[in-house]
Amino acid sequence: MRPRFLTVSSREMKRGSSNMTPRVRSNPSSGYRGDQQVQSSSKAERSARKVMATTLWDSDGVILTDFLEGERTVTASSYKAVLRKLKTALARKWRGKLLLGVFFHNDNAVAHSSRTVRNVLREFRWEVISHPRYSPGVAPSDFFLFPKLKEHLKGTLFESMDDAKCAVSTWCNTQPSGFYKEGPRRWRRSAEVATG
Repeated sequence: MRPRFLTVSSREMKRGSSNMTPRVRSNPSSGYRGDQQVQSSSKAERSARKVMATTLWDSDGVILTDFLEGERTVTASSYKAVLRKLKTALARKWRGKLLLGVFFHNDNAVAHSSRTVRNVLREFRWEVISHPRYSPGVAPSDFFLFPKLKEHLKGTLFESMDDAKCAVSTWCNTQPSGFYKEGPRRWRRSAEVATG
C-alpha cells in the first residue's frame, strides 16, 4: 500500500447574500403556497453573517469540515487546531494506514504556509506537496470540489448558519463512490501544466 494523498481548501459562504433566490415558507395566513417565489419589496440587505468552511478530503471523501463563523478568518493558530482535529479524524477513518504516510497538499494561503503550521506538519511526519506558485485556482478544491458544491447550493437562502453548515456537510457526505477520486487525478494534470 502507498501513502495517502490529502488536500485542503477554505471557502467563505455568506448568509442572506443578495444573489440568492428567496425561498418562501408555507404560511397559511400569507395567501402564498410554499412552492411559490415572491418578489421582496424591501431592499436586499447584504448580511455580515458568514461562515468559512475548511474542507479536508482525500480520494475516498471528506475527512473533516471545520467552520469559522462571523468575521473570523483562518489564522495560523486556528489552522493548527484544525490540523490536530484532522489527525484525530484520520486515525479513526484510516485505522492503521497513517503508518504508511500522508502526502498532504496545502495551498499557498498565508496561514497554511506559516512556520507554526510547517512545524506541526513536521511533527506529524507528513510529506507536504508544494502548491505551484501563482496558481491559486489549481488546488483540487478550487477547480473540482467547490464549483460543484456552489452549483448545488445556488439559489438557496439559509435561515441560519447551522442550516448552511448542515447543507455543506450533507452534500459532501452524500456524493457517489468514485466522485472524490477524480479531484486528485485532475489536480496532477493541472499541476503539471502549471509548472510546465
